[in-house]
Amino acid sequence: MTERYAVTVTAGSLTSADEPTARFPHRWTAGGVSVTAAFTGAHLLHLATAGCVLNDVYREAAELGLAVEGVRVDASGDFDVESWRSTGVEYTVQVDTAATADELANLLARVDAVAEIPRAIRAGAPVRRVAAEDRWLDYCLDKPGAWRDEPWEDDVVAKVGPAGTGKIFAFLGLHGVAPSIGLKCGNREEADLLLERYPAAASRMPYLGQHGWNSIQLDGTVPEDEVRELIDASYAMVVAKLPRSHRPA
Repeated sequence: MTERYAVTVTAGSLTSADEPTARFPHRWTAGGVSVTAAFTGAHLLHLATAGCVLNDVYREAAELGLAVEGVRVDASGDFDVESWRSTGVEYTVQVDTAATADELANLLARVDAVAEIPRAIRAGAPVRRVAAEDRWLDYCLDKPGAWRDEPWEDDVVAKVGPAGTGKIFAFLGLHGVAPSIGLKCGNREEADLLLERYPAAASRMPYLGQHGWNSIQLDGTVPEDEVRELIDASYAMVVAKLPRSHRPA
């Protein structure tokens, strides 16, 4: 029999009685979401679909004013054995609700139309590996007036301001097992707070450390959302020091 890489997610009154593989907190239900799935890439792809659909049932039901007591989503699919291209993902949805059949059909149609992960899979997208420092460099360069420079060999930095007079707001030239990013984190007292929270992942930068610059390891210890906030803050502090005529519009 062909492997279908089946997964199940349940919540509320339809929570599975079987021991789940994992259970996660859930904004829509006090008991969380129960997940039954193997830990393979194929199962996780289908799990993303099922989890998104379950969440969107609750979200769209709230928008429509429908009470939902429980949801179960089963998802599965197959892959071409030579290319490992997905041949499609199918899912079924059970909803415990007092809504009429027409209301339930309308709810599920809305979910089919808006569920983000199924839409992303249908649309397709390139998937590639990138070095952590390159991904963060792209984030830096998306900022207004930001540009890449390499003032020293193998030291890539992100600057803001006119060419020739721009100022560095991020150092991204350190490559290796655990690449890092250098950022302005306020004055030295403010910058030390980050070192206290992440002693194994944050340190003073050489030479610039006395001015509030820290080096942050990009190994996952510091959450990605916080890295983004630190980059945003460093950029804002450097821009604020530029002459007004040199600041991005």
